[in-house]
Amino acid sequence: MMTISEQIINIRRETNKSQKEIAAILGVTAGAICNYEKGRRPIRAADFEKIKQLLYPTDKKASNDKT
Repeated sequence: MMTISEQIINIRRETNKSQKEIAAILGVTAGAICNYEKGRRPIRAADFEKIKQLLYPTDKKASNDKT
């Protein structure tokens, strides 16, 4: 099982986003994203959900359920 830090890194890489881009989405600094990825700082659950939405947007899932 991947750690949250590893999941953040993987999502960021899969979406081709920089730490700076993810930081802008969350309203934090790129340094905070670096600390999340290194496991030095815990990420708030709401912020982790926002990151996951980059890879698995609910709108896309909802539209797939209708077809």
